[in-house]
Amino acid sequence: MGLIGKGDKSKSRGPGTTVICDGTRLVGELTLESNLHLDGQIKGTIVSDHDVSIGHTGRFEGNIKAHRLLVSGYVEGVIDCASLEIVAEGRVFGELHSDDFIIEAGGQFLGESHPRREVPLAALQHEGSQASQLTGPAQPESDSEATPHPDPAAGAATRAEPEADPPQPERPDPAPRQHAEPPPDDASGTTDEPTPDPEDEPEQEADSEQEPSRHFRPQPRQTFWGRR
Repeated sequence: MGLIGKGDKSKSRGPGTTVICDGTRLVGELTLESNLHLDGQIKGTIVSDHDVSIGHTGRFEGNIKAHRLLVSGYVEGVIDCASLEIVAEGRVFGELHSDDFIIEAGGQFLGESHPRREVPLAALQHEGSQASQLTGPAQPESDSEATPHPDPAAGAATRAEPEADPPQPERPDPAPRQHAEPPPDDASGTTDEPTPDPEDEPEQEADSEQEPSRHFRPQPRQTFWGRR
């Protein structure tokens, strides 16, 4: 298969063409100053200012930058070209940057398509690694994938919450005031009044005996004269 599109046979008469036959496998970066036709397998990077074609048995995985790309085999990765044409049985998966995009009946494209822009090689390789993760073959879900995992943002959010105030120590209740109670009466009925001294009683009696004498008035003597 040559780099010949419909109605564009004059472009195949440019510089020579490098052919990688079926059964050949290359890994790495390939820089060309001529056209390239791939019937084997390449995994890595292809950089060319000319045309690149992928045959029916050809398979490429990685980043490719060319003037014109014709695919009838399998391509996966990031593509930067002025024109892309996918013919019957051609399959392209990944991210495309091109101003001219053609898909014939039987061709297949799965990915993202953007207008062409000058992409540095380092950026092209970085985008290729991301595209391979997005467009890789579907894997059956395992038990670990079915199990929900905690979200790190929630942890973080949980850690961003303000800390609660530390608990304040409880203050003991004030002791109830105790009212002074009068001393209980003695069982014998006695009080704290001083007991009178028996020695003082005679003096009081003597005083009482003397007190009437102060008011005593002698009675007049009566003389009875009787006859003898």
